[in-house]
Amino acid sequence: MKRKALLGIFAIVTALLAACQPGGLIQTAHIDTVQVQGIGGSLQVRQGQGLVTLEVTGELLSDIALAKLGSLVGTVMTNNDLTATIDFDIPHATDLGWQPLTLNASSGVVTMSDTVEVTGITSGPIGDDGTGLGTRDDPFRSLTHALSIAQAGDTVQLLDGTYNVAGGEVWPQMIPADVTVRGESRAGTILDGELAGVNGVALNLNATLTDLSLTGFMTATGGSQPGAVIHNVRGFLNTNYGLVIGGAADYQVSDSRFDQNQTGVRVWVNAGLTMSGSSIDNNAGAGIDVANNAHLSDSGSSFADNLVGLYVRQNASAELIGSQVTGSAWYGLWSRDSAAVTITDSAFEQNLYGVLTHNSSELTMVGGSASHNIRDGFFFAHTSSVDLDGVEIHDNDDDKMGGTCFSGIAAFTTGEIVVRDTSFEDNCFGLYIAVEASLFDLGTAVDPGGNSFANSTNYHLFDNRPALGAPVGVVITAIGTSFSSIEPTGGVKTGVDWQIVGPNLLWQIHNANQRIEFQP
Repeated sequence: MKRKALLGIFAIVTALLAACQPGGLIQTAHIDTVQVQGIGGSLQVRQGQGLVTLEVTGELLSDIALAKLGSLVGTVMTNNDLTATIDFDIPHATDLGWQPLTLNASSGVVTMSDTVEVTGITSGPIGDDGTGLGTRDDPFRSLTHALSIAQAGDTVQLLDGTYNVAGGEVWPQMIPADVTVRGESRAGTILDGELAGVNGVALNLNATLTDLSLTGFMTATGGSQPGAVIHNVRGFLNTNYGLVIGGAADYQVSDSRFDQNQTGVRVWVNAGLTMSGSSIDNNAGAGIDVANNAHLSDSGSSFADNLVGLYVRQNASAELIGSQVTGSAWYGLWSRDSAAVTITDSAFEQNLYGVLTHNSSELTMVGGSASHNIRDGFFFAHTSSVDLDGVEIHDNDDDKMGGTCFSGIAAFTTGEIVVRDTSFEDNCFGLYIAVEASLFDLGTAVDPGGNSFANSTNYHLFDNRPALGAPVGVVITAIGTSFSSIEPTGGVKTGVDWQIVGPNLLWQIHNANQRIEFQP
């Protein structure tokens, strides 16, 4: 009895061991190698390439029920135990990157990761528009050819090099809707118009341009379609504009640079631009020109060494948050013709004038500074309306202009100017007011100003409005505002009058019958 039991156990163990041998019942399919047929050993295919055939070697490949390359389902054309050929259609908008091959066989499911790489439609200096496949291993030559193939969802990939007429380019080019054009690097991928009087690249609906530079065009890039994205792009040495958008355009621009153009960026005719972290510098005209009901919203960009840093006009609007405007040959900000500008925590430094507003424009500024400008920190003209809160206005009239006295604020406007919690320090005049109808509010009994003036070369507050025959003009209110740490008292002062305390020239009403109201 014992002998029979032992023989039975031996038979079971023998059967299990046999099942684990080649051909055993629990053996599964196995993939050894994968090649893409007809492309010289490369494992790359491009978006939109169409039909490709994979040659697979392994074991137990004779019964494949389902073959997938990433999310793409293939057709098994031939197979036996050791080899299989499988056709896949690579459509436009296929996911980029390495794709796994998965086979469902009767013996089980087997996957090989990183089998075939799907690339964007690729062009490069060593490529060929006629014989290339448009992969990184076998690129086309030109952007023009790649764009002629691209469809929605595709990425056109440009390898580092110069793309110009000699390389097969035809300018201008349009990036199709929902297509991305991506360079290998901003410094190394150059689209060059060669100063031939042509425009560069326009963006269609929801197109993206990233990681490259454009130079030598009339206008480097832009368009009038909504949803476009520009990232890490440089537009430089273009004869008119680095970027122009208009009409229905609503662009997102980030980490980009537009320099050495006539105008860096133009936003006009109802268009909108949201920009961040960019550099707009060394343009012969405006850094950014916003006009004709257009809108700019900027966060954290710098405007340096332009003729005008930011030019906002003709019912346009702009919003700056954490922006830096420096070195403008004329104005850091020039706002005019019913424009509206809102500024938060931004700096205007070392310009000829920090900020100029006129012709019914409106300015609101919270935080930030206007400092070390060669002439006035702020110059308000005509019918400008202004609201300043918590601004630092200091060290303007920076080079003293050969004896001419400029100001922290020079007010030549009939609009209303309200200033709160703002410091004026080390200017020539702290505040200079020259127009009779100026509605200047440095603080009221209900809403004290909280402003402070210190270390002005001339008077902190100089009222130079024209003389009146009787004290009937507009009263400037300065309640709750200190001058050299002194809050003048005595209610309404009527000119000609002034106050000097020791070496401190506090205020002066230079002409007859003008009035300033201090703390009662």
